Amino acid sequence: MLTKGYMTYMPDIANGDYLSNFYGNILTCQYGHFPLDTKFNMNPGASDPPIESGIPLGMMKKDPDVRLVIVPAILGPDGVGGNARYVDLPFRDGSWGTWTFGIGCTDEKLERALALMRYTHFTDEGFYRYYYGIEGIHFRWTGEPYNSAAARIDRSKIPREYAVTAVQDIFATDKFLADFRKWSMIGEFFYQLGNYQIDNGWYLNYTLEPDKLIHRLYMGDELYEEYIDLYNEIGNDIITVASDFRNKAFRGELANINAEWQNYIETLYNAGLKQLVEIFNREDFGLYDIDKTALYQ
Repeated sequence: MLTKGYMTYMPDIANGDYLSNFYGNILTCQYGHFPLDTKFNMNPGASDPPIESGIPLGMMKKDPDVRLVIVPAILGPDGVGGNARYVDLPFRDGSWGTWTFGIGCTDEKLERALALMRYTHFTDEGFYRYYYGIEGIHFRWTGEPYNSAAARIDRSKIPREYAVTAVQDIFATDKFLADFRKWSMIGEFFYQLGNYQIDNGWYLNYTLEPDKLIHRLYMGDELYEEYIDLYNEIGNDIITVASDFRNKAFRGELANINAEWQNYIETLYNAGLKQLVEIFNREDFGLYDIDKTALYQ
């Protein structure tokens, strides 16, 4: 596809703006294939560029006669499609995903902090107020309250004492949400799409769940630390083998990828993958068990 010109590498820009570079290339209308990403292309006010300059409106503005062919998401070998969440659990490891308290925090202060978190995250009154803001000041409902999208009010029209510079007028976060409808109220498109997906069972039928998950919750501290230590030791060797094979495939240097595949797998195992697989197959590495009906209904 590279040789025939259907695809091309996007030029690198040192310390540049990736999105501007991406859209600058796409909106030349000279590219034949790109993902139709709902977050960046169909979400007014929450993407760069805004919806009128994104895909497909930006292309249509440049060329009113542009021809667009939109195809469904790719299906797997069994005829089933899927999607991916950011993480498979609401629990995250490391400082980037954990809320911490200082050692000097007293029990009284901790209790107060958790009470505030409970109100702002786990009650409807608190969540809507601190995630979307104050109705009539920061947002307005596009239809029936709590059963429609929360359209943000132009920041220039928000009184100074209520103005903030956050992406939304928020104090709460969506990190603990189990009800996707509350999150999808961020825009009319997302709200309608979220309802459609839930009502038609998309999350239940098309999300793929792993048999085992690399996480302390399912591995225990000792096994998890053993896995991480081993991966830190051999991970680069495995990645080197995988990257080499991938690059050869992309450059068209594999005469017959099916014939090369078994040798590639054996090379991966010899590079250390076999040791990681042995950890996955141990009985003390528990199965990943999740009730999707509790998450997506």
